[in-house]
Formats: sequence, structure tokens, C-alpha cells
Amino acid sequence: MFSSVHADKELVLKMEMIGNRAIKRIASTA
Repeated sequence: MFSSVHADKELVLKMEMIGNRAIKRIASTA
């Protein structure tokens, strides 16, 4: 298995991407 630190970094990147998309949607609709 690969290190949990690497997995956490990938998870954070995915969460940031999802968060950015949500922010863009909210900003565009507001």
C-alpha cells in the first residue's frame, strides 16, 4: 500500500476541486 500521507494529499486535492466547483456555482447563481 502507498503512504497514507499521499492518499490524504489526493483526497485534499479532490475536496478542493469539488469545493471550487461549488463556490463557482454559488457565485454564478448569487
